[in-house]
Amino acid sequence: MKTMSNQTPKSSLALMKQLSHSIKQGLETGERYVELLNVLANDQDPAVLLDATKDLTKLNLTSNYVKLPEHYNFADYYLIFIDRLLGLLKAQNTRLQGDHNDLRMQIAELGEDVAFKFERRIETNEVCFADQEYHLALFSLDLEHRVLGFNSQALVDFFVVNHSYQTANDLQNAVAPLINLAKFVQNELNFTIDLGILDTDNQFGYYLNRPDLHTTVIDKLFVATADTGYFLMNLPKSNGAELELEDQVKLQIKFDPQLEEPQWYFMVQDQASRVSFFDLLLNSDLIQKWYLDNRDDLAVRPSNLGGLK
Repeated sequence: MKTMSNQTPKSSLALMKQLSHSIKQGLETGERYVELLNVLANDQDPAVLLDATKDLTKLNLTSNYVKLPEHYNFADYYLIFIDRLLGLLKAQNTRLQGDHNDLRMQIAELGEDVAFKFERRIETNEVCFADQEYHLALFSLDLEHRVLGFNSQALVDFFVVNHSYQTANDLQNAVAPLINLAKFVQNELNFTIDLGILDTDNQFGYYLNRPDLHTTVIDKLFVATADTGYFLMNLPKSNGAELELEDQVKLQIKFDPQLEEPQWYFMVQDQASRVSFFDLLLNSDLIQKWYLDNRDDLAVRPSNLGGLK
């Protein structure tokens, strides 16, 4: 007569161990997720916030045994991260709206109908801060390599073209927290940044997207200044032209004559290094019309960092 064994088959034991291990892993992942969210929500150290954000983007919350029914997605962590940094900067005109199903950022001057999110661009392998109507990538953010770069073409499209109905002052106030954010991560977290047309350094060159430039485009600016009281003058080395505007602000379009293959670029110079090419496009009807009418020739490079095509 055969007797039944009291021992569970090894295959069943293995399955039990596997199940136990999987549940344990899922619970540990859940605990780690909550821990990182608490850090991102409460810590005041920018470096700690950066590390927590990077860890959250790498955390795999997929489990067949432990479900986290409500959680943020990859792009949301970027949005929460910059919101925390803007909070440390005491920004008054930005805020997060929504929940884990629809988290977005708003900028007061642009109104409640304008929302921003981070989007993953597969074609360029970038994570970009983009508006949700036109999906223009205003800047890209690489947390791993610590790089933040503005897209000059997108800035023109969004602020100068699509929001031309708003005042220059409102648009400058709207972009100000983003500039402050870039400078903050540069100073506090050693990020490499590219402000593009937002850069106010007198020595910064806004290089054109096209390597060459037909001088007839400059002639068009000369004609446009005829009845304005402004004077477009040739530069001493005959390598471009200079236009002096209000408050002793000078716009130059030129190239380096010592280079075998000269690259044309804009320079904006003022006494306090406070005016950018972006500011001129918003405040000067003359410059804005000339630039937009001849944008195929005058378009500034999207970025100086090699990305943001």
